[in-house]
Amino acid sequence: MAKVGTENRLLDILVRRGAASPDDVEDARQKAATAGERLEKWLVEKGVVEPEEMAAALAEYLDMPPINLRHFSVDEGLLNILPKETMSMHMVIPVMRMKDRLMVALGDPFDVVAVDELHAITGLEIVPMVAPETQVTEYLQRFVQESTEGLEEILKDVEEADEVELGQEQQEDMSLDEMLQKAEDAPVIRIVNSILVEGIRKRASDIHIEPLEKSLRLRYRVDGVLYESPSPPKQLQGAITSRIKIMGNLDIAERRV
Repeated sequence: MAKVGTENRLLDILVRRGAASPDDVEDARQKAATAGERLEKWLVEKGVVEPEEMAAALAEYLDMPPINLRHFSVDEGLLNILPKETMSMHMVIPVMRMKDRLMVALGDPFDVVAVDELHAITGLEIVPMVAPETQVTEYLQRFVQESTEGLEEILKDVEEADEVELGQEQQEDMSLDEMLQKAEDAPVIRIVNSILVEGIRKRASDIHIEPLEKSLRLRYRVDGVLYESPSPPKQLQGAITSRIKIMGNLDIAERRV
């Protein structure tokens, strides 16, 4: 959210609700702009506005129903209706299903792609609700992370099963169909899912997967600092890249020299 008109309306709502003072929001506007951060995220991260108050203000601004996940018991069985990677990518938790309608809690209600993608996956009418991002993150950590293996464990399993077979030269010669097949292989999906979930757990702002000459380097940016993490094998570089492109609806055939 970066449009001045949008910011003004949201700030007016926050002030009217007593969530922040006019001086606080004006100071926050300037500092968020200087830092290049989204204003609503900056207000919460810096403790100017409580997460629940921000969610309520966003719900009013966007004309969506709010939801407080701490006062709501999520059906764990319903979590299986969406892929874990989708929930992690879009910061979304399915909370209730009523016939052909699926109510979902959105940690980022400005994610305009989320509703369309959820509808495409489930075939259901999606009813978005605004939840505090911190609460969505907690649920993702609790339910998604608990059912997702750690990256180190996955890499160990891959090595023991001898599932890494492609050399770099073979990757470069792969056809589009072969790239798609490799991107959908179970080890690659497990690795990418684990990388994303770990990023959520660490509250990382960026995830860097850097191709080096003989290896890959995986790093998470947390509070402006890059921290190195156990990295996937170099042989899976192409498959991991293709998997991430598929998740982002990008053209996997496009390669940069």
